[in-house]
Amino acid sequence: MAAAFTKTFGVDIGYNAIPASEYRKLDFPGTEDLGNMFQFKNEFEDDFCKARDVKFTKELNPQLMTLETWLSKNKGKLEPMISGEAATA
Repeated sequence: MAAAFTKTFGVDIGYNAIPASEYRKLDFPGTEDLGNMFQFKNEFEDDFCKARDVKFTKELNPQLMTLETWLSKNKGKLEPMISGEAATA
């Protein structure tokens, strides 16, 4: 995702992997649930991804876009936020 943002906006977007156990310690609502979700995806990625049939999803929603396409279509809305400290965090 960081690479897609970097390519679309021409700004180096960093990625900081945070272990689920550390994420749960952050100070905002929902960190426990999000930490659990990240841990599940990390530990069971094959099962997590196998359960999602992209072809079937596209049949249900023909307007489904790749991240790159979505970023391109929404670049103007996102560009004001993709700068400075947020881009290098």
